[in-house]
Amino acid sequence: MARYHYKALTPRGEMVTGTIDAPRREEVLNRIEYLGLIPVEAETQDKTAGLLQKLSSPESLWKTISLSKPKPRDVTVFARDLGILLKSGVRVHQALDLLSEQEMTGPLAPAVSALRARIGAGESFADALSHEPALFPDMFVSLVRIGEGAGNLPNIMEALAEERTRLEALRRKATDSLRYPAFILTAATAVLLFFLLFVLPQFASVLKDLGSRVDPILATLMSVSDYVRANGSLLGPIALTTILILGLLFAQKSIRMKVVAGFMRLPGLRDLSRDYRTALFCRNLGLQLGNGVKLTTALGLVAQAVQTGDPEHWRPAIEKVRQGGRLADALTLVDLLSPVAVRMLRLGEEAGHLAGISMRAADLFEVRLERRLESLVAIIGPVSIIAIATIVGGLVISLMTSLISIGQLAN
Repeated sequence: MARYHYKALTPRGEMVTGTIDAPRREEVLNRIEYLGLIPVEAETQDKTAGLLQKLSSPESLWKTISLSKPKPRDVTVFARDLGILLKSGVRVHQALDLLSEQEMTGPLAPAVSALRARIGAGESFADALSHEPALFPDMFVSLVRIGEGAGNLPNIMEALAEERTRLEALRRKATDSLRYPAFILTAATAVLLFFLLFVLPQFASVLKDLGSRVDPILATLMSVSDYVRANGSLLGPIALTTILILGLLFAQKSIRMKVVAGFMRLPGLRDLSRDYRTALFCRNLGLQLGNGVKLTTALGLVAQAVQTGDPEHWRPAIEKVRQGGRLADALTLVDLLSPVAVRMLRLGEEAGHLAGISMRAADLFEVRLERRLESLVAIIGPVSIIAIATIVGGLVISLMTSLISIGQLAN
């Protein structure tokens, strides 16, 4: 039995918190839903103990590192295929029966089969989805519930698939732009390690035997090389264990989001992060409002989707809107979005077209983000190459200087 700290939204959009003692996280989510709340977060108060508990179970460990577990792209494909089937006149349980085959949904097939079983037991489609929060976030469930109530589920599923596809493309552009610099950095590290462990030792013994004068930088590198080679049997397992632990920690979503949020605060990336956050916020807000979700509820769900590393960042804005304040005034309290987008949302509120203006703001900042990413890649690539060439060239020059000094002594 573990104690879980939870956060949830009331139907009015108010954030509530509390603690529940339960054996599993799923039980906590079930109890929260039974109270008529929308779960936002449920974690053990001792996060270290929760992580160790996961790692102690072979099944949980495999789920953590498995490459075959469902990905966001699988959920998007499922939403699009389900929307197509529903538009053709097929009922939800029949569509899920067709999609439960492995060839249709791949890694998502077990979850789809579970959805079909829950609907067969009498649950609504939205309630069945709420049992899988890792795959279907609260925003997804909220829109499905509205679609079921309004009899517009096929269009809702197609809209969800379209917007998820758009957001995935935006994320992919951001990650692809950083992939090349990351590859350059990895290659440079590999070259430097090869130089230290295999190239430098071949010359170090010669330089020491002949008593050649060695500059301080080269002498330091030779000492590091000797230490690593002498203690390789100890340092190797330590390095591998450290990499494995960091990988498992980074697999935890909460830890990963905090690391990414901290990284994006670096100079040069802060504006990029703000544009991405603004585009994501406006797109999700427009989708929610355009499908009939109330502003108070929509803001709470969107704040959950636009993670900043600290869920409390959005609380002042949510409270302001819940108390009847304007959205634009509430957003100025948190200072997480671009001022241009906030002004656009203010105009949308005043004109009564907040959903449409929010979508237009998302389009604007997605284009702006693409331009920033192109500029960033154009700068990082040459700078990385110059830095690597400077480091490697400096080492080679130091080594050649020492060898030339040996030749001068011989003459």
